[in-house]
Amino acid sequence: MKPYNLDYLKTHSPNNPKFVIDIVNMFLSQTPQYLAEMKKCLADTNWVGLHGNAHKIRPSIDLIGMSKNITADVKQIEEYCKELKNLDLIPSLFNNVELAFLEVYKELEEELTHANL
Repeated sequence: MKPYNLDYLKTHSPNNPKFVIDIVNMFLSQTPQYLAEMKKCLADTNWVGLHGNAHKIRPSIDLIGMSKNITADVKQIEEYCKELKNLDLIPSLFNNVELAFLEVYKELEEELTHANL
């Protein structure tokens, strides 16, 4: 089973595979920057910055159809950063998110290479 589901994206672009490919390429080019910034903010205990970058990445998760668990983890990171509580749980949540994104990147890049979108 794939770690994402492009059905939502495809329903919003009927008969336009170029649109889907463009969105996937945008996802692959932009979200690694957000993740890198999240990682830096976490290392610096910059909770405001981490909150902001987590918020930026959420629409991409929904658009690409990643697991609801990842959506929940990102929302939890946002909430903990905003409320400055359970900060000790954030590294584990971030690790889950980062691993999920790395898996999605690999699979999407493979699909793009084989034009299976």
